[in-house]
Amino acid sequence: VEEAKLAYTDAVQIAQAAGNIHVGSIANSNLAHVLMELGRLHQAARIYSETLQMATRPDGQRSPLADGIYAGLSRVSYEWNHLEVAAQYTHRCIALCRQWENYDLLAVSYVMLARLEHVQGNPEKAQEAMRAAEQLAGEYPLSPRQSIWIKCSLARLWLAQGNLEQPSHLVQQSGITIADDIPCLREPEYLILLRV
Repeated sequence: VEEAKLAYTDAVQIAQAAGNIHVGSIANSNLAHVLMELGRLHQAARIYSETLQMATRPDGQRSPLADGIYAGLSRVSYEWNHLEVAAQYTHRCIALCRQWENYDLLAVSYVMLARLEHVQGNPEKAQEAMRAAEQLAGEYPLSPRQSIWIKCSLARLWLAQGNLEQPSHLVQQSGITIADDIPCLREPEYLILLRV
């Protein structure tokens, strides 16, 4: 993760030197994501906020890259327990994802919305958001990483709601068993196996 941080830092500097705002925005967003993985939430929030400015045209319109930035700001706000702010960012992300037809991130955003509704004690709204995420994951060819993450995140929500049947079914469908080597991509599935 430290090497990824250094690589993205270099990419940001190269993009700035070349005057390439598009690549700079992507590298900055990825750097902020890595900083979150390292637990450096204040740095991540600062970089996401700076990147959001980069992804804003002079007329105030947000570029397609802004959806991922809103998703990142939502995750940071959630970690800080700023749930109302996290919900605002999530709704902005959802609106942009719909506009630009970014179904991977749209499904992820519905999972975040479900998580927010769950912790705020709104089980019906949480279920509605979970159904939206499931529907997107079923209708659109998402990346393998996003697909696994979405299924496992939903399984965690089901477990939090006391529903053991659906997470157990997910584990059975995945075909995973206890193994010496756990592939990085499938790590979330193994975590659900442990939780079940």
